[in-house]
Amino acid sequence: MKKTISFLLFCCTIFPLAGQQGFEFASLLNLDQEAVVVAENLDGHFILAVTADTLNDQQVKFIELDEEGQILHSQTFFEEGCVLHIAQIFSMPDHYITFGYKDCENSGSRPVWILKLSPELELLEEQVYEILEKDGKFINPRARLISDSTIAFSAIFRPGGLYRPMGGIIHLEEENFEYSIWANNSDYINDFSFRSDSAGYVLFGTRLYFTDASFNVNYIRENVDNNFSIGQQGAIEHINDTLFLLSGRYNSLDKDGIIVGIFNHDFQVIQYDTIATYPEDAPINYPAPKASLGMGSSGDYFYLGGILNIDIFSFPYSNHLSSFVLAKYDMSLDKYWEKTYGGDAYYFMRGLIATSDGGCLMYGFRYQTGSFPEAYALKVDGNGLITGTTRIPLPESPFKIFPNPFQHTLVIDTPLEQDFTIQLFDSSGKLVLKSNFHSTQTLDLSFLDSGSYFYQIWKGQEILKTGKVVKVE
Repeated sequence: MKKTISFLLFCCTIFPLAGQQGFEFASLLNLDQEAVVVAENLDGHFILAVTADTLNDQQVKFIELDEEGQILHSQTFFEEGCVLHIAQIFSMPDHYITFGYKDCENSGSRPVWILKLSPELELLEEQVYEILEKDGKFINPRARLISDSTIAFSAIFRPGGLYRPMGGIIHLEEENFEYSIWANNSDYINDFSFRSDSAGYVLFGTRLYFTDASFNVNYIRENVDNNFSIGQQGAIEHINDTLFLLSGRYNSLDKDGIIVGIFNHDFQVIQYDTIATYPEDAPINYPAPKASLGMGSSGDYFYLGGILNIDIFSFPYSNHLSSFVLAKYDMSLDKYWEKTYGGDAYYFMRGLIATSDGGCLMYGFRYQTGSFPEAYALKVDGNGLITGTTRIPLPESPFKIFPNPFQHTLVIDTPLEQDFTIQLFDSSGKLVLKSNFHSTQTLDLSFLDSGSYFYQIWKGQEILKTGKVVKVE
């Protein structure tokens, strides 16, 4: 099905270069709520697709940057009453293709949403595919381009509270699709790659799925190490006819952090190493959840990136200070260098790409307490030296939570008059409060002990805001 959607010109701001500087709520990490994805075109320019939450309607902003981060073109797409999300963008010789979904009010479904854009980011064509039945939605989609007119994708089908891995093929010219959903109710798929024999795919998440070219499962293998945790972090890249490169997060009593490994076709570990050896008291490091791996164009090096000092309870903005962390490796897992960038605000890396000039572009969000959140891109050369940054202001959240810290009462201030729900969790993950509200609300929390609490604000089945508050005596 094709239709026309509206678009607005979008104005962005360039800022000066930035200086270089064992518990998880998966439900609090709503990774589709705010998102950035990037592609590089044949001119060495970068196309960013930024999903910005404006409550009922999510806007998608497309921005073209030159090699130094200067903005060349920009457009903002919106559709009233719909949440719009871009999961992938592909650069073609004379156009761009995007893959994502739209989630419209009262539709009950979440169809795949594909755009074809001109080099100036103008809309050429839209295709919508109602892949799933109305009692379930797919989340965490990933896509890879098979040909100019064929897209392969993976996702998690979520009927109710279940998680079922799925994969599929979309044929753009014929406007049809095929897909498979597997019956495992608790598996999470984070990324997938082509198999070396071109006869199928490998999907990487809670377990490893080995499929044929139609995403029918050949076999499933448990992760090679129970401490190798994927969840909503992790990536897989095809290296050659026998090897795959995987990244994820390692959890154990004596080692926490980003990890990278090379696996052969039978998924036996060949090499296994951490990204860095930080001091024992350093914060846990997280891989970039969208794309933590970037393969170099020559095939003899790769980049691995993530976040230093992540605030797992407040996505993607926090009052903490954090940094992007990036390392460059050869294919023997020997490290060329490792650098951190930021530290003056909260930096949340969504992903990275290895660039055609041998460098790397990292992208995500930047938030400084008291200011507006920003989408953020940082370009480095092959030695890790910064060559440009771009900061793109995002709409202010319609919810203000104050005071923080608080003693007895907490105020939720919003100009909106709609039905919302707030849920409050203690540091162990226990739900301590669930309250419905329609506009500005004052909560009496005098019954709570002092300490840190984490909140979610919901509208229907969608999380609109998450964060952390502290109760003091």
